[in-house]
Amino acid sequence: MSTRPAPSTPPADAKMTRLAMGTRVEKDSPTIELIGALEELAAWIAVLADDPAMPQDHQSLVTVENDLHELLQQVAAPGTALLSPPYVTRLDLLVAERERRLSPAASEMLPGGSPRAAFAAVARSVCRRAERRLVTQCEIDPGLQATSAITYLNRLGDLLRQVARLANLGAGGAARRFDRSLSLAESPRLG
Repeated sequence: MSTRPAPSTPPADAKMTRLAMGTRVEKDSPTIELIGALEELAAWIAVLADDPAMPQDHQSLVTVENDLHELLQQVAAPGTALLSPPYVTRLDLLVAERERRLSPAASEMLPGGSPRAAFAAVARSVCRRAERRLVTQCEIDPGLQATSAITYLNRLGDLLRQVARLANLGAGGAARRFDRSLSLAESPRLG
């Protein structure tokens, strides 16, 4: 049995937390929501990077995971510029490399088809949430230099969709497609 005291949160800290530069913010502030979305995204990227079924994705996803941790550190230090254009350029190269291996995608693909594709779909959903949270952060802090970071997260969503599609190809399966015949809706198809 350990003799160390259990960690505790002083009552004064119950609703507040401290960012990297010492700034105190509420635990449910938009900044903390953004940090949480980025942490969750980084965790899903780690799941994909460590999947032995697709070793060719390992290094590129580890690079993305590192980029996300850098972005996390920048968000936690108010006043810091977020991800510069070279990060977007590097990610664009990863997207282009995968794009060459894929045929054009149907627009109504559903998540899944293989476990890895489903994990990539979850990561993509979290990525889109992180992108929205970053846009909100920019509305709160108009001086925030986040154009490249927003573009990076948008392109990362594209990369994750490609990871899902390639996972299905590698598993010998096909992506699920939306099947209108299963719908109980009486309204005509929109768009």
